[in-house]
Amino acid sequence: MSVQIDTNPPDRPPYFFIKLMLALGPTSLMLIALVQWFPNTGLGRILTIPLTYLLNLVVILLAFMIAQKLGRRSTRIVWIVAIAITLAITVKLYPQEYQPPVTQQIWDRLNGRAEPES
Repeated sequence: MSVQIDTNPPDRPPYFFIKLMLALGPTSLMLIALVQWFPNTGLGRILTIPLTYLLNLVVILLAFMIAQKLGRRSTRIVWIVAIAITLAITVKLYPQEYQPPVTQQIWDRLNGRAEPES
């Protein structure tokens, strides 16, 4: 007597994967913008971009778990906070080779203290 185990998963759309990619979207867009606006990264970008994605993935997975435990009303707040945290991590970890950190450069430009380089 042999028992057969069905190894084929049920046909379900990959909603979790789609949600995960959508949640990583702001991180990707921010990194693209940072690469365009602050290109002087040296070799630091090779290490910090994967680290940024890893940390942001952890934040997003925690947000998934928290949103699952809370009610529908609270999930919007959880996602707003999670996206804000991922964007802050993205900007904070972005390296600069010989200029001040990106956060300081942005702050200086907003206050009119520094002219953007051409």
